[in-house]
Amino acid sequence: MSERPYKVHNGPWLVATCMYAEDAATIASHYEGARIKVAGRVVWVEGKEDTSAGESVDDVVATIHDRCNQHRREAFEKVYGRTEER
Repeated sequence: MSERPYKVHNGPWLVATCMYAEDAATIASHYEGARIKVAGRVVWVEGKEDTSAGESVDDVVATIHDRCNQHRREAFEKVYGRTEER
C-alpha cells in the first residue's frame, strides 16, 4: 500500500504526507495551527484541541482514529440507511 492517508497542512501549505498517524502527529506538533487531514476531512488541529501533539502523541492518535471511525460510520449510515452490524 503506497497511499499516505495522513496529510499535514500548515496554513495553505502541505507540509507532509504520512503513512502513520503517529508520524503525522509528531510533525504537526512543530506547527501551531497545523491540520491533519484524512480523506479530505480535518481530523486534528494543533492548538485547538484539549491536548497537544507535543504533550501526548498517543492521545492525538487515539482522537484521530476515533474521528476517522466516526466519519466511516456516518458514511455507511448515509449510503445504507442503517448502522453496521458486527
